[in-house]
Amino acid sequence: MTQPAYGPPAAVPVPPPEPPPYSYAAPEAGPADELLRQLEAAKAARDEAEAVVRSLTASIEAAVAADIQRVLPSGAPLPPVIAIAGTAIRPGYTMRWVTPVLLDTKRIRKERPDIVAYYSKPGTDHWELRKAGG
Repeated sequence: MTQPAYGPPAAVPVPPPEPPPYSYAAPEAGPADELLRQLEAAKAARDEAEAVVRSLTASIEAAVAADIQRVLPSGAPLPPVIAIAGTAIRPGYTMRWVTPVLLDTKRIRKERPDIVAYYSKPGTDHWELRKAGG
């Protein structure tokens, strides 16, 4: 009998405790310090751009829904999929009504750790850079 692609090994080893972090202070005006400053500026620009995209998307959805509602018979529901035609200077879009289904992973980890262990598989080791204290 072969072991399935997912699932825990026969004996799950307990990982050793994590050592304390190595403290590093990037020298001011050094390459790491400059890169960290650029990273903060890029993240701020990204956050601002994402806010603009969210706002524009919501405005477009509202405007398209209002335009279509005006031409539909009174009380008729909006169609679940709307194709927005493109022009010579911009692409077309599809607007779709969606009802997301969310998986409560915290609850599953707490109530059914056996399922989490069975379907978990190891990821790829990599460095993770996070702002301290956040």
